[in-house]
Parts: sequence; C-alpha cells; structure tokens
Amino acid sequence: MARQPIRGWLWSLAALVAVAVVAAGWAWGARQTTTTPAGAPTTGQAGPRIAFDETVYDFGKVPFNQKVEHNFPFRNVGTQPLVIVERPDVEVIQGC
Repeated sequence: MARQPIRGWLWSLAALVAVAVVAAGWAWGARQTTTTPAGAPTTGQAGPRIAFDETVYDFGKVPFNQKVEHNFPFRNVGTQPLVIVERPDVEVIQGC
C-alpha cells in the first residue's frame, strides 16, 4: 500500500516534465522564426537585407471564388540598395 502514493507522485512528475519539454520546444521554435530570406547577409555583414513586419496572414474562412488581397510591407535594413528582380512566388494553401 505504501507504493501507491509514490507511483502517483512519479506519474505527476512525469507529466510535469512532459509539459515542460513541450513548452520549452514551443518557445524555442517561436524564437527561430526569421524574416530574413535564406542566403541574405546576417547582422554585421554589408549588403541589402530585407525585413518584413509580418510574413504570414490568415484570411480565415473565405468563400469559394472570392478574391482576397493582403499587402506585406517591407524595408531594406541593410547597407546596400535592395533590388527585387523577379515577381515573388506566392504559396496558396487550400484547406478544409
């Protein structure tokens, strides 16, 4: 009978550790988001550097065939002129 309280305590400890690991992973992942494209110079390097105020926008539920639009303002925070030579690719995601 003395083992039951210890077993319950161990389960509580295991659940607490699991929650802490998930929370730490979520916090670490949230800090890893970046607005600098791959290959762009990092801080301290000369060159153009693009910065966006936001990189994702959720329109919510949109009826079929309804046109939606959103602007993503950006600015050059680098030391050289920023030149955009191609029309950017836009990923359209259709959900259920």
